Amino acid sequence: LDAARHGLQAGALADDHSTPKLLGCFGRTRGAGTSSAAAAAYLAARHAAQPVQGILRAAFEKGADTDTLAAMAGGLLGCLAGVEWLPSPWLQVQDAKYLQAMAARMADGPQRAGHNLVTPPPSARSILSELASNGDGCELNLGVTTARAVALSRPRPVAKSISVSAWRLATHDGQTLYVTSVERLAGKAPAGKPVAKAESGRIASPRTNTGTHTGTHTGGTADAVIDSKDALYAAFCNHLRAFPAGGAISRKDVATKLGLVPGQVTQWLERAEKEGLVQRASRRAIKFTLTENKLC
Repeated sequence: LDAARHGLQAGALADDHSTPKLLGCFGRTRGAGTSSAAAAAYLAARHAAQPVQGILRAAFEKGADTDTLAAMAGGLLGCLAGVEWLPSPWLQVQDAKYLQAMAARMADGPQRAGHNLVTPPPSARSILSELASNGDGCELNLGVTTARAVALSRPRPVAKSISVSAWRLATHDGQTLYVTSVERLAGKAPAGKPVAKAESGRIASPRTNTGTHTGTHTGGTADAVIDSKDALYAAFCNHLRAFPAGGAISRKDVATKLGLVPGQVTQWLERAEKEGLVQRASRRAIKFTLTENKLC
């Protein structure tokens, strides 16, 4: 804390990389709670006037435990400044309502928490078996909650000897899970290997990744990843409506207004250019102009 306080006293000359480094965020103790807590407190205090920059700084400190650091800094900044400063794309991450409800329950404290009996969840094999039998639309009992299954388009397997199926589970309280089942087909074993009995795959556990999405994606199939990326890109195109059509805008303008990472903005603008949604205002690709009536 003394090191963090010393970094803050530097004011405008403060170095947001040197102080976390001094705190041990990039060494063998980068995942330690003390280092992360002190660094999160430093970043929250340093960027209290610009919370978005504090979270982006934490999330993209290469070599640090970025998800922990960004989550803790974001929590502190939220306590300081509420939610009004959050860029609109950040409010559209996967399971946003579920996350908000969980945060509200935590804020209420244990004294207002209900006492609900929790039944043991079924085994992964039994869940996969029920999905294979009933498929799209079936209701699953997951022990702590129930979920409705939606079958995803079948992912393309890496080999002809296996079959892959995938589902998206939507729980009644708004959480999303992705499930993948992998089976080796009888008589289709790779050369030199014995034929195995059909074997089922895994259930992907939900996790939040603050560098990206996230939206963030809870694991599962390649198709689900593509769907998530396309949804984020569509939201990005929709937010471009905030800029006047025909006016020149830079990648930095877009990144600053939407609270996005410049590298991701560059990729999406290049994709939008290929689709005719934007066009270059200069050959150096520094400026773009929006195409009239073609934004998604």
